[in-house]
Amino acid sequence: MKIIPAIDIKNNRCVRLYKGQMEKETIYFENPLDAAINFQNNGFSRLHIVDLDGAVKGSLENVNVLKTIKKNTEFIIQYGGGIRNYEKAKKILDLGIDYIIIGTMAIKAPKVLEKISNDYPGQIIVSLDVNNENVAISGWKEDSKVSVFKAIEDLMVMGIDTFLITDISKDGTLEGPNIELYEKINSLYDLQLIASGGVGSKSDLEALKQINIENVIVGKALYEKKVALKELVE
Repeated sequence: MKIIPAIDIKNNRCVRLYKGQMEKETIYFENPLDAAINFQNNGFSRLHIVDLDGAVKGSLENVNVLKTIKKNTEFIIQYGGGIRNYEKAKKILDLGIDYIIIGTMAIKAPKVLEKISNDYPGQIIVSLDVNNENVAISGWKEDSKVSVFKAIEDLMVMGIDTFLITDISKDGTLEGPNIELYEKINSLYDLQLIASGGVGSKSDLEALKQINIENVIVGKALYEKKVALKELVE
């Protein structure tokens, strides 16, 4: 199992939200680079970065923070938030970022996503943020009325094979991930699944491992020291 630490950026700071609510933030680092270096010093090799401002506004709001982290660390980086058209996707990938995370565009403009995927094969992760099995978009503010299962099926037809699935009701709660949802997705589809949301202990990670989840994003549990950094690397 690969643990991917998360850095969520809001107003140029490293924060965590509670259940995706922008007004319920906890600031952990004034400078996100400090968080990234901390993770690197503890042996992590891959980093998950989300521009929360960009996710809500549909624009690239914190690219300078991304550039700073890219320049000063050696991480494999996956980055998302506000990438809503081809030009924005190209801008991020041309910075040398390893993977981009596409959410809203996957639902609202799948043909654009298909072009990006064709032009940058193997560098696209589709993020499906789930609320009651429906996909939420536009920074989790809008219910797309599309079920996560329908979305996966449609996108797999296009050749998308890597999905980041977040249960919004679990995100930032430390109450445990939605094992049932991940187990169901794994049983239905042959895809690369990245789990996110709710991890609060090592036992949560063991539960995910038991259902063959190979990649897990961990955020608040790291910042709150609910799980030891070096223990996760091991």
